Amino acid sequence: MKSLISVFFLSLMLTGCMSVRESTPIRDSVKARGMVLTRALPSPMPARAATIPDSQFILVNAQSGALEVVDFFNPIPFVAGMATDAFNQRRADGYKSRYAQIDPYLIASARLAGSPLLGSGADALPLKPVVYMVEGSDGRWRLSLSFRVEGADWLGRYMYHMVTTYTTDEIRAAAPATLDTMRRELEAGSDMLRQLMERDARNELKGDGTRVEFGSYHVVGSNVVGLLPASLIRFKNAELLEEGADYVILRSRGDLHADALNGALAFGVHYFRKDQLHDFKKTG
Repeated sequence: MKSLISVFFLSLMLTGCMSVRESTPIRDSVKARGMVLTRALPSPMPARAATIPDSQFILVNAQSGALEVVDFFNPIPFVAGMATDAFNQRRADGYKSRYAQIDPYLIASARLAGSPLLGSGADALPLKPVVYMVEGSDGRWRLSLSFRVEGADWLGRYMYHMVTTYTTDEIRAAAPATLDTMRRELEAGSDMLRQLMERDARNELKGDGTRVEFGSYHVVGSNVVGLLPASLIRFKNAELLEEGADYVILRSRGDLHADALNGALAFGVHYFRKDQLHDFKKTG
């Protein structure tokens, strides 16, 4: 039974049976209107994600064994989902006093100052900087800075996957040294995302057509329903935009409405260090 369920979920992730959205370069209409930094959260938020109150941090908790049983056996999925969401939100609420000390919005505002992408008109598109904190089944937390731009005719997301990983104890304690490391990496990530977005707007961020299959614990860190290991989750048909000695830049399609544990973070342009990918294969 377990192997059959694992095969089902693997097939779901690899064959694109989700409601996927294609990631496309910044359109001329978006450049004309410009973007305005906005202190807000993405809409919609992926299921199973919980926000730290009064912050731009979004927690994606690894699914606990008890909640896996509730989700898997409860005949009313809506009720099971409510129980899981309530558990995740209570956990996020406990981090409020710690992570209010770091403001991704203010960091992004400082690093994007003077960018030609910014506009001041009433029709400028909101650019929302947020940080996803993904708990892995291996007990490590991985952080990713996201710049998301939401428009009626275009939606873009650019993600920088931060270098340092943390234990649960380190995340809970939020010691000054930990927060300082996060702040420095958010500054570096904001600089990188600014570069990527400006290059994309100039139509300079494009590869030679090479397609890749990739997997990363920054995108899916937890076992799916406790049955399919995160190490088996891979995303197909991503576009390789650039490759260096120790990094890659990818453009990936994805399902923004998917469960946060099952691939909602795949959509967009990603900056990965190669050691952040547990799977990377050129397919065409």
